Amino acid sequence: MSPRRLALALALLVSAACNDGAVTSESASTGSSADTGEPTGGPLPDPCDPALPPIPEAEFAERFAETICEQKLACGCNLNVTCSLDFFDGFALIRDDGQNLGLTYDGACAARKLAGLVQSRGCAHASEIDVSPSCTLDCLVYRGAVAPAGACTSSSVLLTTLFADKCAAPDNCSADVCSPPLPTVAEGQPCVTPLANCKANAACDFAGSKLCEPLRGVGEACLDNGVCRQDLYCAGDGKCLARAAADAPCTDNKECASRRCTANKCEEWVWICAIDEEIDIFGRHPSDF
Repeated sequence: MSPRRLALALALLVSAACNDGAVTSESASTGSSADTGEPTGGPLPDPCDPALPPIPEAEFAERFAETICEQKLACGCNLNVTCSLDFFDGFALIRDDGQNLGLTYDGACAARKLAGLVQSRGCAHASEIDVSPSCTLDCLVYRGAVAPAGACTSSSVLLTTLFADKCAAPDNCSADVCSPPLPTVAEGQPCVTPLANCKANAACDFAGSKLCEPLRGVGEACLDNGVCRQDLYCAGDGKCLARAAADAPCTDNKECASRRCTANKCEEWVWICAIDEEIDIFGRHPSDF
């Protein structure tokens, strides 16, 4: 066991002695109160910072597992004493798959993903995090060299496909063929047939026009030819409404800024505390966990 892993394991064991196996940052020697929602240790890392030190391949699984568990401690989450070991296996599988397939490791991309998908979110509530952080989803930790239109096979493990691909950048393996990324089209252009991404300030109206529609604001129509901004939702009357804050009455998850409606009340929650599996770092909606 490495010194970092050993140190974290010892901290968890010491904390568990007073918590019957469940650990919180309030019983640890570092971290901050869950009431403030702000971890200690200085400013949060910027995933777009070119100065982020690359993560060596030999440390990939360990760094992701330890960082998730350390952040849980700092944010006052309950966690098992085996936290780092539990997460380590999933990330080790990604590393092993990449090596067995002969793919090339990108330590700079690994650092961006760790910063954007874990560290930069700190102790933020679910309503505050960005599920598509910049400089995070635009790279893959493991890359192959299969040429465009070449034959490829995607991993059957979803987590691996989010970190690795046999195709040479920027292509991705789709239907066993290395295909270019989806094109980005302007407002008014088709986005379903053919499938495409929409430019900023627009979104694909899959249920209605199947075109890239400008994002609608509060009170604007959202059925048939409109898509609401991310902080809004399409209400039953066909108008965009603001998502409600914690403790507001609700009947559906989409009505809450936290995307969680419990017992007809919007419930806020600390994002990192809901991370139970490796793939959870890509989600926010409670159904993702």
